[in-house]
Amino acid sequence: MSGFKTIPTRREPFGGGDIAAAIRQFPYALLIKTDGVQLVRTDKDFSVDRLTEARAFSETAELHLILVNGAWRGRIRTDGEDENTEEAEVFDQRQLLWGRCVSSDEKGSVLREDRGITLNIPLRMPVESDGRAWLQIRSYLAADRFEFTDFRICGIETGKVTEYAD
Repeated sequence: MSGFKTIPTRREPFGGGDIAAAIRQFPYALLIKTDGVQLVRTDKDFSVDRLTEARAFSETAELHLILVNGAWRGRIRTDGEDENTEEAEVFDQRQLLWGRCVSSDEKGSVLREDRGITLNIPLRMPVESDGRAWLQIRSYLAADRFEFTDFRICGIETGKVTEYAD
């Protein structure tokens, strides 16, 4: 997943309602709270207490919510062909998450960085000194200029870090 391409996509406002139920419509969510950040599987228990921002995502869509003056605002971005899509230029890339895998079981894996940062991810992965995880990110470009107008999380990827040869 990398590079530029043109795809059909649509962006629509979030219609409101039960935040937890809306998040559960997607397999994964990045939850930003007043006391930390969580990356969760939405089929497991999670709390929306102290939530200030959420990105619930799948391979084809993302719900992005943000709390503004006590009210939830957001959008749903969906890629794929239907009667309401338009063509958009996108750029796909990976964003490295902090930490190396130090433990893993059926609940997920723990990434830890030497300086004390710990992140739990909802995927099982090998415990290796070079075991890492990335968020798959899709950025959307303006039609008339080279400017990113939106981005969404498309997935989580695990693997090993490799060195690039000169």
